[in-house]
Amino acid sequence: GLGEIKPLVPTFDGQGLLMASWSRSADPDAPTFVIAHGGGGIGGMLLVMGADLVTSLNANVLILDSIWSRGRKSNGGDSIPQSGRTLSSNARMFDLAAAGRWLSNQGVKPEKTYAIGESQGGWGVLRAFTDDPGIVSLIKPYFAGGVALYPVCEEPGTKHTEANNFVFHRLGPYHSPVLIITGGRDTLTNISYCADKTL
Repeated sequence: GLGEIKPLVPTFDGQGLLMASWSRSADPDAPTFVIAHGGGGIGGMLLVMGADLVTSLNANVLILDSIWSRGRKSNGGDSIPQSGRTLSSNARMFDLAAAGRWLSNQGVKPEKTYAIGESQGGWGVLRAFTDDPGIVSLIKPYFAGGVALYPVCEEPGTKHTEANNFVFHRLGPYHSPVLIITGGRDTLTNISYCADKTL
């Protein structure tokens, strides 16, 4: 019941298209959710989440891809040396900004538009909502808030599990509401790596 994943959203720099699944509600007042995948790309969990949002809230849902769009199979395992540094929290933030711009042309209501990111996508959400003047001007006109599910939240000055693979940027405090959901026993995106201001 979701839209086909296809080249759809113009990239932030206008040099190509991000692949995405767009499912539009018939309700003009429907909320809109942009779902950003983790390091492994779009998987079954995100498709179920998108379908649930369509069914339970009659929502508009955009599932946004940041890996296939760049010609890569995944951002995990062997592909990290090729794609990791180019998929920093800034890159994921710029993809969300591009999605926000595209959605504004679809007529959705920015005051009812939310970004949801899991793992590395959650890292992008944290960066997108960080209170930095350059970021605020790119994100706030298009999004009311964000949800970061078990996010990577490493930044300069915190512990880095992937120090050789990623570029790190400041996270938090936030310009708009952000909900962080994580697990106390999560060892992959350990909450202890997060700075107090991130939380």
